[in-house]
Amino acid sequence: MAYEAVVFDLFGTIVPSVREPAYRRSMTSMAGAVGVAPDDFIRLWTREDVVTRRATGGFATIADNVCWICGQVGVKPGRNGVSGAVAVRREFTRGLLVPRPDAVAALAAMRVSGLSTVLMSVCSEEVPQLWPATPFAALFDAALFSCVEGLLKPDAEFYERSAAAVGASPEECVYVGDGARRELQGASDVGMRAVLICPPDEEDVILARGGVAAWPGLRVESLSELPALLEPD
Repeated sequence: MAYEAVVFDLFGTIVPSVREPAYRRSMTSMAGAVGVAPDDFIRLWTREDVVTRRATGGFATIADNVCWICGQVGVKPGRNGVSGAVAVRREFTRGLLVPRPDAVAALAAMRVSGLSTVLMSVCSEEVPQLWPATPFAALFDAALFSCVEGLLKPDAEFYERSAAAVGASPEECVYVGDGARRELQGASDVGMRAVLICPPDEEDVILARGGVAAWPGLRVESLSELPALLEPD
């Protein structure tokens, strides 16, 4: 069938997967800025309820999240501690928002072919702040962020809002993602055609997620495969 839009995940999809050592180093640096023991900071930052709160706007800012952690462990940060931790987080995220080598060309090709492009990301508040300065901003017709929408994948409403943002129905959309948070099943459940992206050099990260290795649907190794895949039958 002819599709109207392609909905993309962000991390691990149009940008490379986040590697655990780099992620932990960034949190260790944040902990150091406010004088919290790294193990305590990482434990609280990555706790499931805290991740959910951060990703759905429950913490209005990263600074609020950092202050909450300090309060939990009874640490009063120095004068510039919180702002220093926030700066570390922003620079870490900025460094992640670098397109895969074929991302810009693939996105441009889809738009030339008449497809709308939508971003649907689970993220915290620094991502929508940084987004306008990325190479992606001009290549997407709409961008939905969980911290703004107050929704997480695989919530059906999140997918439905993403399709509606470009005037499409879920059945008229293809969803592309690396399989985190059961996003592919969530897309499929609302009627989208879900595609797993799994570059060979990131298989260790992507396929380690429960259920992703057994994904029965379409999969690609690169974004450059998508334009041909989406051509009408």
